[in-house]
Amino acid sequence: MSTDIGTTHFHLTLRIDVPIVGGVSESPRSEEGFDQILERLRKVVDRLEESLKMFEEGVLLARRGHALLDAAEKRVETLVKGRDGEDAAEPLSEEDAS
Repeated sequence: MSTDIGTTHFHLTLRIDVPIVGGVSESPRSEEGFDQILERLRKVVDRLEESLKMFEEGVLLARRGHALLDAAEKRVETLVKGRDGEDAAEPLSEEDAS
């Protein structure tokens, strides 16, 4: 604390001891002020928002891929021997698909 013409000035240092998952970032340094910590926090939030977008895209891609596989599975045919001894194509039955 310092005094300057009757005005008291305070220097506030905020320290947060919260471990970062996976060690992605280091803990805030004790010499960092509020503005530096706030800026770092904004960057972390930006990265989290980007990660959420990537996760959502991954879920959509997985759903689309699953739908494509389901559609392809319905079109699968098996080769069977016909009564005349010749190979014939036959749609895959629901029982065979399971």
